Amino acid sequence: MSQQSQSQGLPDLNVEPVELCPGFSVAEADIVIRAVYRQVLGNAHVMESERLEVPESQLKRGELSVREFIRCIAKSELYRTRFFDSCYRYRSIELNFKHLLGRAPTSFEEMKFHSTILDEVGFEADIDSYLDSDEYQQAFGETLVPYYRGINTQVGQPAVGFTNTLELLRSASSSDQNPMAGNPPQLLNALMMTYPHSIGQSRDAKDILRKVFRPKQDDRAAIAASAAAERVLKQTIQKQAQHIADLEQLLADIRPAAMLGAMQIKR
Repeated sequence: MSQQSQSQGLPDLNVEPVELCPGFSVAEADIVIRAVYRQVLGNAHVMESERLEVPESQLKRGELSVREFIRCIAKSELYRTRFFDSCYRYRSIELNFKHLLGRAPTSFEEMKFHSTILDEVGFEADIDSYLDSDEYQQAFGETLVPYYRGINTQVGQPAVGFTNTLELLRSASSSDQNPMAGNPPQLLNALMMTYPHSIGQSRDAKDILRKVFRPKQDDRAAIAASAAAERVLKQTIQKQAQHIADLEQLLADIRPAAMLGAMQIKR
């Protein structure tokens, strides 16, 4: 481990990536399996009874690639209970970026994108969105175990990824699972303060939330059209009510004459 990483209490970010090459041995597969558990589960301790024996065996037989083995772990109850069910929404998204893409989110827009996937199609689809992304394929392919990449500026990624990744990383001996602290998000405030990024823009969190979730232009037009239609309907109902009232008054006015005419006919 480098002296700089040690002094900051961070894991060594200059380690060699772990890869499962063609013609691998069982021992090499075991090394990859341990590396996957360590990366994807955020250095959390895994008991023997918790290990995914079937996917492990499939990987050793060459029936699963490293990427598909990671998918099995990330969709498992082992992962979900530690990093989704027991986490705040945006903390879970932070950890998915860290565990599956080896970096921190670089903008609130990225966080919001995955939050929308969770709302619309669910947890497993969100896991797929990381593993099936072009970014994952270009960085790790089918054979590499994800590793922390934020130490270097990536192609197409802003330099803020370095700062955010350092913020997410802890000591190599610690775990991302922190139930005692409720596992709150670590980057949300900083990301929201730069969304959208422009000089002189309000940095009040409530104002930012209003802008993030404000109705789209089409929504405003639909709301306006609906309000106009409601006003027309109310006016029509009022006119009909007035017409009915006028008819009732007319009937009341002619009723005495009608009664008199009926009496004369009877005579």
